[in-house]
Amino acid sequence: MRGKATPSPASRERIDAAYWWRRRENLIRSGWLVRHLDNDGRGRRMEIYPVD
Repeated sequence: MRGKATPSPASRERIDAAYWWRRRENLIRSGWLVRHLDNDGRGRRMEIYPVD
């Protein structure tokens, strides 16, 4: 109960990186991304916006 209320900035970065790495792995392994992009052979239109 006497611990920190929030993680340090360094820990927060590591937690965030681990979350997104695992999320990517799960999407690839589940096959959802391939099915989503394939769309029963019709493909999928995607828009990519650059980030400043």
